[in-house]
Amino acid sequence: MVASSFFAAAQARPRLRRAINATGVVLHTNLGRAPLAAAALERVRDVASGYSNLEYDLSSGSRGSRHDHLASILRRLTGAGRSALLQPYLERVDDHGETALMFFRGRFSHAVRKGPLLQSGADPTDQLFAAEEITPRTPDANELRVGELALAAIPFPQLLYARVDLVRDAHGMPRVLELEVTEPSLFFAYAPESAPRFVQELAEFIPPHWARRHELRP
Repeated sequence: MVASSFFAAAQARPRLRRAINATGVVLHTNLGRAPLAAAALERVRDVASGYSNLEYDLSSGSRGSRHDHLASILRRLTGAGRSALLQPYLERVDDHGETALMFFRGRFSHAVRKGPLLQSGADPTDQLFAAEEITPRTPDANELRVGELALAAIPFPQLLYARVDLVRDAHGMPRVLELEVTEPSLFFAYAPESAPRFVQELAEFIPPHWARRHELRP
């Protein structure tokens, strides 16, 4: 009886909980990116505590679009000389998934394919994240070229590591989905030779005086 009560209480406990971000990464995807400002939280509580005009045009009394709520914000951003990035949905991701290219000190190391998370006709998952299908992949010349161009566009000195995520557009050409340069998953398990290669690159990347002080060896 006690065990059953404990299990029921555990099942009823909310999955999302507060956490302490001690990683040093301010915008941390796994930890919810950034905390909301007090004013934003108050606005969420005010609107989400009841019904809202998410897709309803109050002026005409007819169905509206949720995009309308962003239009005025985008106009203010662009009118003030600011930039806004809108990422279109590329349907080929449903068939081809993503290709992730790993680079160590600007040199290509290995790649994986990440299958689509939302499968057509698949049942919903009861887990926190949908299961991922990840496999090793050999990128083609176009993908490597796009990855190299993405790295070349970074306005910083050479990075120790970076990951370039690509998807295919309607014409089958690779396009940059994400450029991960802060604590990305580098998928070492899918390329056994990649971890020793990374250690070697790390040893050469760190200044010699720092390496000697901390007894770091290749």
